[in-house]
Amino acid sequence: MTDASKHNHSIEDAANETRIEPPGGVPIPRSASSLPEAIGKYTVLEELSSGGQAMVYRVLHPGLRAELVLKLGRHQVPQFDLEKHELVAEARLLTQLRDNGISRVHDVGFHDNRPYVVMDMIRGQTLRQVMDGGPLKPSAAAELLAQVARAVAAAHAAGITHRDLKPANVVMDEAGKPYVIDFGLALLCDAQHPEPSGVGYAGTPAYMAPEQFTGELEKIDARTDVFGLGTILFELLTQQKLYAGNLARNACLTRKPPEIDLAPLESVIAPGRLKAACRKALSVDPANRFRDASEFQRAIQPRRHPASRSYLAACLTVIVCLAIFLFLNASQPTAPQPESLQDVIRVHLPDRVLPVSESIPLLSGDSIRVICDVPHDLTTYIWWFDSEGNLTRLQPLKRNPGKTTDRVLYPDGTSSDVVSVAGSPGTELILVTTTRSNGVDAGLVRSLLGNTPLPVIPPNVYLLMNSSRVEVCTRSGTDRPRAPGEAGYDVTVQTEDRLDRLRYRLIDHVVFFAAIAFPHTEF
Repeated sequence: MTDASKHNHSIEDAANETRIEPPGGVPIPRSASSLPEAIGKYTVLEELSSGGQAMVYRVLHPGLRAELVLKLGRHQVPQFDLEKHELVAEARLLTQLRDNGISRVHDVGFHDNRPYVVMDMIRGQTLRQVMDGGPLKPSAAAELLAQVARAVAAAHAAGITHRDLKPANVVMDEAGKPYVIDFGLALLCDAQHPEPSGVGYAGTPAYMAPEQFTGELEKIDARTDVFGLGTILFELLTQQKLYAGNLARNACLTRKPPEIDLAPLESVIAPGRLKAACRKALSVDPANRFRDASEFQRAIQPRRHPASRSYLAACLTVIVCLAIFLFLNASQPTAPQPESLQDVIRVHLPDRVLPVSESIPLLSGDSIRVICDVPHDLTTYIWWFDSEGNLTRLQPLKRNPGKTTDRVLYPDGTSSDVVSVAGSPGTELILVTTTRSNGVDAGLVRSLLGNTPLPVIPPNVYLLMNSSRVEVCTRSGTDRPRAPGEAGYDVTVQTEDRLDRLRYRLIDHVVFFAAIAFPHTEF
């Protein structure tokens, strides 16, 4: 199969799982689908597919000489000021997405009063084709869908929802990496049907959430995408669609959601947590689902072998090494192995000194010292976001330069210098950031953290964050709360979610960062 034919299959796949759209607009007859020479500034090379929502073309960018995919809506819309149209405002958000798991939107416009969206061309097979080729093992399915969810989570963090997640809208490139496509297709629908119609769907019935069937527009948000991810997971595990037969299409006519039967999950041989995540994602009430794709991703992410736990927990160690590899001269000597953040925040007790991971919860009056190995010759700040929501940049710092890493200490002084934990009980956060410039502005860090303190986490729990993930850890010999309703579960998930949003925001502003959140009590 040639590259072009592979891509054609992926586009046709998306058209075959037919979308349903609300009525409105002036449809262009299918007989009028002769190949145009150009659409806007783009030269049309060939028609890839033609569906009820849009016509899909392979086009050439005139300046970049790059091949892209252009989707042209079938419905004409009234004349308006292009710059003020909501389509343009939403599309600008999409063009700012830089996640490498999303088919990027490059441009939007109008051609003969019909909206179009221009996207990356991803050559490969759709997940639909992969699934049709045979079932995936649950572990492989979870790993793949976790990558998809991570990409969707990046969009959610930017305030963007997809509204039509399905196997045909995930394309596996030739290296097997999944990409989410058609984020811009929801914009086409909105542009062509700007007036509320009482119909809340512009998606594919087999993968739609209940609120899309009923037209409850106020409920359509990130949790709608979580339901879409849940339908994909259900199909990956059971090899059958969530809605049997014509139930979904008939529901579009009655605007009454079809019954959801999760019984097939019972006979599936898969980890219980994976099936539990699927059930939660497919809750009829959005309030009972995961709040966004990031939370869903964490629930299904395959657990690593214990031997790799040092990678997961010792976030500073890993990120420093990566930073050195990526940002420093490759000919420099191998960097010394720095300690993990949980170990270099040391708690000074009357009779001994312990890493914070062995000392939680910290008590008011406990003394700590921060020692961090960071990439060489970069500007480093250490921030303390305390249990009362106050943000402090810890200074002055002492820097001991090395060849590939620098050691930064707080307080600045001898090894016996320490700082006391004070203030109200709650959750404390220590964040390390490095940049190439003059450092991160306190106003930016405050805006990224928000104005409210972190939720009060259980006394045996602490959380580690780096650019790859947020990890929930516990004091040795204890377990984290894992079930809704269990004491400490909700606040732990809320804190994990808050740090995950912070993580996505920091990536665009700093070279390296790592953080630890730990509990602070009075007794």
